[in-house]
Amino acid sequence: MERSNLTSEKNLQFPSIHEGNLILVNPDYPCQSQLSRLNEVRPAQNTVLLEDQASRALMELFDRLEIVDEIVCFDGYRTHQQQIELYQNSLEENGQEYTEKFVAKPGCSEHECGLAIDLALNQDDIDPICPSFPDHGICGLFRKQAASAGFIERYKESKKEITKISGEEWHFRYVGIPHALIMLETGFCLEEYIEWIRNYPLTRHPLYYEGWTIGYVSQDMPLPKLDKNLECSISGDNVKGWIVTCAGHVKFDTVE
Repeated sequence: MERSNLTSEKNLQFPSIHEGNLILVNPDYPCQSQLSRLNEVRPAQNTVLLEDQASRALMELFDRLEIVDEIVCFDGYRTHQQQIELYQNSLEENGQEYTEKFVAKPGCSEHECGLAIDLALNQDDIDPICPSFPDHGICGLFRKQAASAGFIERYKESKKEITKISGEEWHFRYVGIPHALIMLETGFCLEEYIEWIRNYPLTRHPLYYEGWTIGYVSQDMPLPKLDKNLECSISGDNVKGWIVTCAGHVKFDTVE
């Protein structure tokens, strides 16, 4: 079921399970997202693009931290062809072992969905595969505030057995609020978070967190009625369902 419509025009529609800020992208679940809008982010050495909501959140955080050019946006959205070229070039220049640690296979990169940003400390000779983004100074300050803008440090060395990617201190992924805050608090990587949130079905046992209602909806279950007047967002997980996020304490009925 690629797209599901609710029974009333007064209700919100569910997008494809392959779309949204919380899609899981890895070798088991390739990127199938259809991007609607990309925006340029700065400061950057070249043109760097991000999905609209992610780009606005990143620029607001840069403004809040008064970042001028100490940090640069090194890489963002990549086309599938660009990912192919990056992967092949790394194989030729760095070998298979290094490439498999740090470069996702074509189709399996978060950069292809426009939700990932590689940041670098602004200095001469930035490494194109592993840019420096230390845990101190302005970079450390960004890392501490990233979750408040909806970003997570996606690939940590401690989670590489789960993510299949070695630690990448420079790679941040937009998942939105409040999910980034919950992941920071629990220590979950995205794979773990997607699995964990399924324990909170929206219509039976949602998660109430700091003024938010969050719940999972499986694509093989009846869809809940989401009134358009509610402040809600719906994201597919790119696996088998959706994560619904609503402001406030909300209860739902299912569509029979």
